[in-house]
Amino acid sequence: MSHYPKPFFRSERGLWYVQIERKQHNLGRGKVDAFRRYHQLMQAPKPVASALVVDVIDGFLEGGQRGRSQ
Repeated sequence: MSHYPKPFFRSERGLWYVQIERKQHNLGRGKVDAFRRYHQLMQAPKPVASALVVDVIDGFLEGGQRGRSQ
């Protein structure tokens, strides 16, 4: 089962945080504002891999051509 990020409070700092993909985001001091910021982070679009399928196939074909003799 995958981990679903949830906000947590750090009492020694007095701040709310959430950990998304191994990075902790500071959500602020107030609980209401922290959860508002948390929902904004969760709704933000996730980055996608920049390599297109065409680029991957081209790299594969070029690699195959380098390994062959004329």
